[in-house]
Amino acid sequence: MADGKLNILWFTWKDGMNPSSGGAEIVNEALARRLTEAGHCVRFVVPRVKGASDNDEGRGFEMVRVGNRLSVYAAARRYYKRHGDRWADVVVDECNTIPFLCKYYARKKTVLLLHQLGREIWLYEKPFSLGLLGYTLEYLYLRLLRDQTTFTFAESTKKDLQRYGFHGDRVVVLKEPLTMPVIETAEPAEKFEYPSILYLSAIRKMKRPHHVVEAFEIAKQRIPELRLNIAGGGRGRYFNRLMRRISNSPYRDDIHYWGWVTPEQKMMLLQRSHFICCASVREGWGLVVTEAAARGTPAIVYNVLGLIDAVDNGAAGTVTTRNDPQGLADKIIEGFGPNTDYQALRQRAIAFAGTCSIDAAVASFLESIDQLTTV
Repeated sequence: MADGKLNILWFTWKDGMNPSSGGAEIVNEALARRLTEAGHCVRFVVPRVKGASDNDEGRGFEMVRVGNRLSVYAAARRYYKRHGDRWADVVVDECNTIPFLCKYYARKKTVLLLHQLGREIWLYEKPFSLGLLGYTLEYLYLRLLRDQTTFTFAESTKKDLQRYGFHGDRVVVLKEPLTMPVIETAEPAEKFEYPSILYLSAIRKMKRPHHVVEAFEIAKQRIPELRLNIAGGGRGRYFNRLMRRISNSPYRDDIHYWGWVTPEQKMMLLQRSHFICCASVREGWGLVVTEAAARGTPAIVYNVLGLIDAVDNGAAGTVTTRNDPQGLADKIIEGFGPNTDYQALRQRAIAFAGTCSIDAAVASFLESIDQLTTV
């Protein structure tokens, strides 16, 4: 480390060029850009992806691609032995379902980064035997990693980590940083002319978009003009089931599936929808909830880890009292009802989005790294 400037070697399972990238990768690379702007050097080590260079410096930080989705863990270790040991001041071990276990071979200071724990996600996303194996192994490696300085993005995730033996004073909550501008006022004319709800995320089983579709069908019986927009890509058996579910819905004419959306389409949907609905099993935070809030669109979310943080425990959005389609439908109906001050709810969402500062996240990150490297 020279003149207080850090060389940060960051191991993670995918980057923004990966077709399956999501909110975690947006946050990672936003943090990296801000760190490099402050004079630090950030080098990611990630799996190779089709169409991307093995060595990429075009976004203000370095991206080194080695191995594939499964072999990257061994390839990253080899990379560290050959190049990283001499270069790095600190190593970030990002665990997104599987850790790199850097503490067992890196001679430099290591920190753990966890956007979220997998836990029941394993059982939703994988065949039963593989999901049960992942669920069990996650418990074991959390026990191995609990002595490390750990970064996460939600207070609820910190509490979850403490259940697995992590010490609270060594878990740093950065708070999910927002990477888009926040509007200043909530203008009623910006919304669709019809009552609308939005699902905007990857079509994955753990995100439970089928719950949103069912909740929409229940709510539409009370709100005949209600429409649902669904945006996000997907593939495989679950995706195909959801598409059939939509095509067989008695209200299919009022459900619009956009598929993958452009940044411009995403911004339009976030701004013009009345509510965004999230029914995930759990989240590290739920960046899309904060992005919607930044455009003046409050969220209706399940009462699960991460999502409750993204709506400030109900102050900047609505949390369901039961995590099922009926519970979600109840809150949709309530949201359009006469007893809801919708403009006040929008304004609270905008105000909370404004507190999700990337500068504050970077400052907390660097403060903790500085304490670690001076020990």
